[in-house]
Amino acid sequence: FKTPPVEVAINVASFNGGYNLFKSVNASKSEILDQIAVSMAGIVAEELVFGQELRSTGCENDVMKATANAGRYVRRYAMDGYNSMTCPTADALLRNSLDSTDVSIETIVTDQKLRAQTALTKHRDFLVTLSKRLMQDRKIDAKTFELIAKDHIAGLQPLDPNKDVNGDYLMRLERA
Repeated sequence: FKTPPVEVAINVASFNGGYNLFKSVNASKSEILDQIAVSMAGIVAEELVFGQELRSTGCENDVMKATANAGRYVRRYAMDGYNSMTCPTADALLRNSLDSTDVSIETIVTDQKLRAQTALTKHRDFLVTLSKRLMQDRKIDAKTFELIAKDHIAGLQPLDPNKDVNGDYLMRLERA
């Protein structure tokens, strides 16, 4: 998202209950794909730091969130080549296998996991530094995230609580 999360937390005892919190409202297609990549980044981070064989079951929520977002992207928002809602209820979204869309959903999640893998491999030093800080403090806010990131990631914009997260739409409308 090119901005720090509002908050990041971990639970070292169980690896369950960790989270990242980003400012968000209605998301564009690209922002939904970004959200899926962020969900998969937790899994990728575990694999990069500890190895695939030590990836924990704490990733369950990340997988569910990524799959649900990809499912909504395809089945409810008609953003992957479909022009209709193929799954009208949220309950059916997660429970039903709709063969015509399952491949699209798996492809989206896989592609976004690869994006996360590329980004975290490129910024491995930042990942390790941030992980060590989270192990120490358990939770960090946006300002702390910014301070840690400034030496590792170029172009990170400070979190502006007054900025409309969908502000790009106004700028594009003015250029139309």
